Parts: sequence; structure tokens; C-alpha cells
Amino acid sequence: MTRHYNNLSKFLEAFNMLPPEHPLLSYQEYDFGDDIAFCKPDILEPYSTDFYSISLKKVTSGEMYYGNTKYDFKNGILMLFPPNKKFEFSNVSMSGKSYSLIFHKDFLIGTTLQDSIHKFGYFSYSVNEALHLSQKEENKIIQLFNNISDEYHNNIDEFSKEIIISNLDALLKYSERFYKRQFITRKVINNGILDRFNKLIEDLYSSNIGTELRIPKVEELAEGLNLTSRYLSDLLKNETGKTAIENIHLFLVNKSKELLLGSDFTVSEIAYQLGFEYPHYYSRLFKKSEGLTPTQFRKSYMSN
Repeated sequence: MTRHYNNLSKFLEAFNMLPPEHPLLSYQEYDFGDDIAFCKPDILEPYSTDFYSISLKKVTSGEMYYGNTKYDFKNGILMLFPPNKKFEFSNVSMSGKSYSLIFHKDFLIGTTLQDSIHKFGYFSYSVNEALHLSQKEENKIIQLFNNISDEYHNNIDEFSKEIIISNLDALLKYSERFYKRQFITRKVINNGILDRFNKLIEDLYSSNIGTELRIPKVEELAEGLNLTSRYLSDLLKNETGKTAIENIHLFLVNKSKELLLGSDFTVSEIAYQLGFEYPHYYSRLFKKSEGLTPTQFRKSYMSN
């Protein structure tokens, strides 16, 4: 059973953290020094919240599950979590300084971030790795945490929330930049994702021979790779320049070329074999990719 928290004070109390100075916003900063056990027996059960959470921590051991995916948090990391996601910790310990900003989704009502926060990709990921920062990047994030801390701990006035939101917006944008960098610098980890992606599509088609075929959905392919559709699409975009759905379409076009040149099937029969409900949709997709209709493509090779 998953416990859900919608009250910020009760959530912080359950995790033995300082009470909030604002009913919808909490800033927490600790210096753990040597390794210290973080998870207590009474909070080991899975939980979800109505809060966004942004934390910079050095986790030294233990396990954490975000959704149903094991989270990789080796070394110094930044963790960014949206509301309504299931979390589970086990024997987690940390060292050094820790910074956390936890805010209720209602804190954003009426601010510039109310709508734009959904555009940040990492809030849509069931990421299996956190954001690993360089020292320079970490210093930038700490500076923004400190700016928020100054406003949070000072007497609240009419400018406080606007200044906090401004620094929060900068923190989110820098995090987005650093995540994009991580896709590039950690390419060894992600290398081969396209091969695995295409093999999964091929396997789906192979396993459905003799049954009614359909075009694979991004969501089911992402699930087969233990990723979310948004995270998969971003990985493929960095590796191929195309999104997940565009890569599915490219696979289908290439597959259909084999059938156009290696069989006597009609264009409509090929479309149905690939899972297209309407042949004209397949023809449109093919022409968009190749500049020729399937029929023109077949004839161009027959005339050579």
C-alpha cells in the first residue's frame, strides 16, 4: 500500500525534517558529515505526495525506487521529482551537505511557473539515473539554493514569492541544461538505445505473425526498455535527431521497402501487414520520408 501526503507539515514530520516556514513551501539544509542512515523503519513504506521536490545530495549507499524503476544515485547528484509519483527508500545513507526544496503544487498558482513547469522534461521521466553534476555545475545550483534560502528565512514581504519563483525558474532551467549535457557526456550508458529500440519493434512484429498487427506505441516500447516515453524520446532525439515516434515511422518505412522490393504484395497489403489501419496513411508517411509514393518507389527500382 502506498501512503499519500497532501499536507507538507505532516510529510516533513514523518521524515524527521524541520517544519515549514510557509504552508506550501519548505527549504531544508543539512550537513550530514560522516555517513548517516536516512530512512527510518516507520517511513520505509512506499509513498507519494502532492509536492515537487528538488534535492542536491550525496548518497553513499542504499536503494531507491521511483515508480517501479531502481534509481541510480551514485556520487553527488541532483534529484528532481514531480507530484503523484511513488517512491520507496531502503537503507539510504548520505554524507556532506544536503539541500532540499519541497513545495506544494498549489504554491505555483498565479505564477509564471504554473504552466511552464510541465515543459521541463525531467519531471516526465521515471529516470533510472539522477543528474550527475560537475563541481562548477554543483556550485551554480548551490548558489541558487542559497538565494532561495535567503528569501525563505527572511521576513516574508510582497516581493518574497516573486524572488523565490525567479530563482526556482533559474534552477529548473539550469537543471534542464545539465540534463541535456548528461545525455551527451554519458552517451556510453545510452549508446545502443536505437539498436535495442529497433530490435524491440522487430521482435513485436515477429511475435505477432499470424495475428492482427498494429503499429507499436511509444509507451509500450519505452516500458520494454524500462524508460518512460518522454525519457526514451529525449534519448533517441540526442542519438538520432528524431523522436521516438519518428523512429517508429522510419522503421516502418524501411521495413516496407523490403516488402515493396522483395515481394508481390500490393501497397494496401503491405500497409495492413505493417499494422496500418488505412493504406493511404501509410502512403502519406512513406512519401513524407522518401519523397515518393510506395508505388513510385517500387517502379523506380523496377526500371533500373
